Amino acid sequence: MSWLDSLAEEERPKKVVPYGSLFSYIFPDPDYVRSLGLGDELTPSVEYSLFIQVGRPKSGKTTSALVIARLVEEHFSSLRVRTVVSPSLPNCIRLLPEDAEVGVLVVDDAPVLHPAYGGRKFTDALNVATYFMMRHLARKSAPEIKYMLVIFNTQRFWSLDVAFREASDADLFKSMVKEPRERKYLRRYLGKQLFDFLKALHREVFYRRNKDAMNYFVYYTTWGSRGVGVLESGIVRPVNLVVDMKTREDMLERLFGLAGHYEARSLALKIMESLGRLGLSWGKSREILKLLREEAGVKVADEAAHKVWKRGHETRK
Repeated sequence: MSWLDSLAEEERPKKVVPYGSLFSYIFPDPDYVRSLGLGDELTPSVEYSLFIQVGRPKSGKTTSALVIARLVEEHFSSLRVRTVVSPSLPNCIRLLPEDAEVGVLVVDDAPVLHPAYGGRKFTDALNVATYFMMRHLARKSAPEIKYMLVIFNTQRFWSLDVAFREASDADLFKSMVKEPRERKYLRRYLGKQLFDFLKALHREVFYRRNKDAMNYFVYYTTWGSRGVGVLESGIVRPVNLVVDMKTREDMLERLFGLAGHYEARSLALKIMESLGRLGLSWGKSREILKLLREEAGVKVADEAAHKVWKRGHETRK
């Protein structure tokens, strides 16, 4: 008996659509792509689709993305299909092999480098600009590129910049969200039955450790089609795959460095508060802060240090 049969009636999907038949509506016909000219620098003849996959870690987003890439290879078997995996969209484009006619760009852990902000920083605006100029940039990396599929993997739908969410052709949800506003939005977006199925799917994958359930997802397309999809078994990874390990390693190094920086800063502020509580003057405490800066490389502004010193000083016994 399938795990779907054990679900409550309100959770059980009426229909399950295989990956291949779902995406055949989105991928253009190979003959059409082959017939595309190169265009010019102003209007390059490069078409593209965009998917967003949403799910917490270990929900199978990367595996699904690679399976989709393999489906693209099979769909465009008469063309040169190349897949690139990177946390950065600009790097995906930069690493696209020169001979590619069709490119699959998998932006893994996308919000790390493409986050949603109320007001964008320069680097975020640059990543968004890369998306809007994607066809032109891809043509520089791969002069014969004609079609691209971009897949953003993210843990939260709202964590991804709105420029990418707005342009998505299909949103694929592989686990439930917890934040109340996003949860309420998702219920309205998917409808009650699919929302209930997604809760059941989350339960099966993360609490019952059901490996078969990891092949399922809830989808919503630009033209309003929504339902439950499943990954066909037996599909392997793409043949032509480039993985950007350097950016991932650099990103981890940077995050570890930031963690160390904030840990040292937090400790320095606690010391300042303790000195204030002990009754040490601000002048003497500031000398100790200066020593921490010089000897340990701690970066704490006087204003922040004085604020916590004052708080300690006011609560001294």
